[in-house]
Amino acid sequence: MLEKTASSPVSVNEYLRELASRLKSAEEANEDLNPLKLGVLLGIKQLSAARILAYLLRYPDTIHSHEVLAARLGFSPRSVVVYMSHLRSALAKIGMRHLVRVSYKSGYFIMIEDATQFREMIAVKDDAKAA
Repeated sequence: MLEKTASSPVSVNEYLRELASRLKSAEEANEDLNPLKLGVLLGIKQLSAARILAYLLRYPDTIHSHEVLAARLGFSPRSVVVYMSHLRSALAKIGMRHLVRVSYKSGYFIMIEDATQFREMIAVKDDAKAA
């Protein structure tokens, strides 16, 4: 992490850029939940929608508000609503619209059982594409 020293103070913007960079690196390190890979396997045209899906799958059984998703993924809260619409449409095409659930006035979440089943489905689908 960036540290403030007497000779080189760190600005808030530099700190936030470093934090965003580390978050992005951690997101890409989890290979089975790579947003690009998820997008290709599921036919999700918006990479941002696939990023939301990957994030929700990483933290199942946790309600994430628009504001939290926006802050963690670098979107505006309104963009989260738009990308979530794209995501739910893509999931509906493969019969999994129920995967992402809504908690009224709280946010979105994925149940742990659904996340486990979805990860297994992705692994099988990925193995079939590799063969």
